[in-house]
Amino acid sequence: MSRRGVSREEVERAVEELVADGIYPSAERVRDKLGRGSMSTIHKHMTELWPRLEKWSTASEKKAARHIQKAMDLLEGVRALRKQRRGVERAIRHLEKALAEVRKA
Repeated sequence: MSRRGVSREEVERAVEELVADGIYPSAERVRDKLGRGSMSTIHKHMTELWPRLEKWSTASEKKAARHIQKAMDLLEGVRALRKQRRGVERAIRHLEKALAEVRKA
């Protein structure tokens, strides 16, 4: 029983799925996504798709930039929460010290 090669349509679909996930569609990633196919056949199909790949690559980069910005925003939020927590911890220490002094009296 012979194996059938991957079609251009299969490669194109795999590329589109990778780009939709924000992943750059290298030939190796396409092969991993398909689970089969020779690198030379996949590369040949991707070369035929190259004009569209450039567009997909730009879309992928824009999506990655949005994810990076979201991550940076979340990090800034975490930093703000840590700063607030330190302020609350200082206030608690101050109140504990005041309570200890009241108990002594």
